[in-house]
Amino acid sequence: MMQIYNDWKSKYPDIIHLFKCGDFFMTFDKDAEDISSILGITLMVRKNKARTAGFPKYRINEFLTRLLRAGRRVMIHGQETEEKL
Repeated sequence: MMQIYNDWKSKYPDIIHLFKCGDFFMTFDKDAEDISSILGITLMVRKNKARTAGFPKYRINEFLTRLLRAGRRVMIHGQETEEKL
């Protein structure tokens, strides 16, 4: 997931990238720091020093509105799944 985030962030550095992961929206590193301060949510630091922040998907309307009102642009990425036949 971090590689996908880094790829998108390098293409669109000024946009917050949210990733749908099951019942949550998650983001990483600089974007995680930004949304944690804007939304007042917890910034988590993993053992590998990666920073993450997320929120339940049922709060997307509220939090997306707050991010946009704060002047931020947001890109939402869906979770890709593979089915083995």
